Amino acid sequence: MISFSMIAQTRTKASISIALLLGIGLSGCAVQTDQGLMAGQPLTTTSVTETSLESPISIEFPSTIAVLPLKNLTDSEIGVDAVRQTLSNHFGSRNYRVLHTVDVDRRLAAAGIETFSSEGEDLARLRSALGVDGLILGDVTHYEKTFAGVGARISVGVSLKFFNAADALLWEISDIQRSYAGGVSASPVGLIVNALAAAKHLYGDINLFRAADDLGRALAKQIPAPTILASESKPTITNVVHSGVGQRLNYGDRLEFGLEGDPGMAGSIAISGIGMVDLKEGNPGQYSGEMIIEQSINLEAESVIGRLMDPTGAFSTWVSPYGLLTVDNTPPESLNALAVTSRNQGVQIRWANPKDQDIKHIVVTRSGNGETQVLEPNAESVVIEGLVNFKPEIVDLVLEDTAGNKTPTQRVRVIAASDPRYSSARDIQGPMPSVIHGTYRLRSEFSPYQMSGPIELAADGVLFIEPNVKLILAADTKLDVFGELHAMGTSEQPIEVSQQTEAAANEFVVLRSTQPSSLSGLNISGVNVPIQILAGAPVIEASNIDGAFNAVMVSGSARPQLLANKISNASASGVVISGQAQPTFKDNTFTGNQPFHIQNSSSYAIAISKNAFEPPASELTILGNTED
Repeated sequence: MISFSMIAQTRTKASISIALLLGIGLSGCAVQTDQGLMAGQPLTTTSVTETSLESPISIEFPSTIAVLPLKNLTDSEIGVDAVRQTLSNHFGSRNYRVLHTVDVDRRLAAAGIETFSSEGEDLARLRSALGVDGLILGDVTHYEKTFAGVGARISVGVSLKFFNAADALLWEISDIQRSYAGGVSASPVGLIVNALAAAKHLYGDINLFRAADDLGRALAKQIPAPTILASESKPTITNVVHSGVGQRLNYGDRLEFGLEGDPGMAGSIAISGIGMVDLKEGNPGQYSGEMIIEQSINLEAESVIGRLMDPTGAFSTWVSPYGLLTVDNTPPESLNALAVTSRNQGVQIRWANPKDQDIKHIVVTRSGNGETQVLEPNAESVVIEGLVNFKPEIVDLVLEDTAGNKTPTQRVRVIAASDPRYSSARDIQGPMPSVIHGTYRLRSEFSPYQMSGPIELAADGVLFIEPNVKLILAADTKLDVFGELHAMGTSEQPIEVSQQTEAAANEFVVLRSTQPSSLSGLNISGVNVPIQILAGAPVIEASNIDGAFNAVMVSGSARPQLLANKISNASASGVVISGQAQPTFKDNTFTGNQPFHIQNSSSYAIAISKNAFEPPASELTILGNTED
């Protein structure tokens, strides 16, 4: 408990008016612009202060204090954190142990405290969470930037309250400071700050930091403080800056430091996770140093603390208010859940983004032509066009973060096709399995495929056959389709189907499913009954079937479409229709089929007028009910 004769037993209110005048020569000085240049000494600084004290005869001062986050009551997004850190630096010179503002924020977050007031219950909760016995709460009440003559004026105002462990209000103050721009500083601190401002790494005008410093220096003279903790005189520090403000540095970057204070001292910088960096004194009171970032260093929002030590070992510290230091040598996590969807002459690649918050962009590169797309960090897919269907390509994906770290290249093999499932289908590279579940594809690079014995495409199976595939059938083979079958040949790149030996194969495909199937671009020879359609509405298109016994047999209630096919030299009939089947024929060519091109015993008449027949359609070549 400490008594002060200046404090009366009754309530005392004091109004104090302070005027500060600092002068500097104007010759050769550059002026402040809206982009900002580091000012030297201010041309003019003024302040308006109102202070009220309310206390009993004796006051119990705290030993450790915390400056809480300041509320911004202005209309401007100014550097509130810079104002707060500068005030914290100055209050630390008044015989208090001041909890670092970064530690304050971390402890508040750990305690789940987002809002608070100056009420007793909130104060107790704050002291407990922070482990301190003194609290300074307040607001930034005023911010204004105006241009006056050749300079810019920054006005910053705050309101503060200082409470002890008993919730007593020790001090309450409101203050406004005005700082005018002066000349460009060539000191180590000035050069670094100028570079930060030019690169727009500083949050707020340079003179905001000047105004906050003037404000903190004036308030530190007024805040009540105990004398029992007073010790020998310590060196004075007036400014600390580092070149990593507003950036994420990584391996090989140069990090510069500047410190201003009393001359003739030992200067250094302390950074948690790095240690101490010695500074050298150039001009009196101007200390500087640098380091090259090593690959092993990783820091997230650490404070840069300047230190000055006199020959007796007494030292002072000062936290740089311009911003925290982040060093990031860790590459982002790779993209997750990569999935490829085929398109006609293109693909779409989708993914789940990692949790990293500092991704700068995603780079997608085609191996075929080197074409590169640079995507926003929140992109979740990319479409690549101009591919050749069924020609595999490699696509590389790399994530780069704001520090320049890159993920290992993720290589994705993609294939364009008209069916979106094609790229994700699995390859069959050897003999055909007896039962097929899931989505598979037959590819020309693994062709020819030997088919022998019965093969079942299950109800949950999908089989794609790409152009230029060769299928060689044993005499006893048959592909029973209960799922989906898609032969994707073309007239220029057909799918070749032939027998294994000189003896003709008995069967090829039996379509038993109502699921969609399509057979396009088949060249079939040497098979007695190549295609049987028992159900569904499959499409048979642009295929050549030669030398069969019955080329196509349609039964049940099937409703297939036969489009632009060539059916030739069948020894019994080109197409046989029975049951309740209703096939559709268009642009087909029937040639040399003996004795019939079409036999129809279905309950329905079939339309044949849009097809070509040689010999011509007649009662001798078309058997059964037909219509034009």
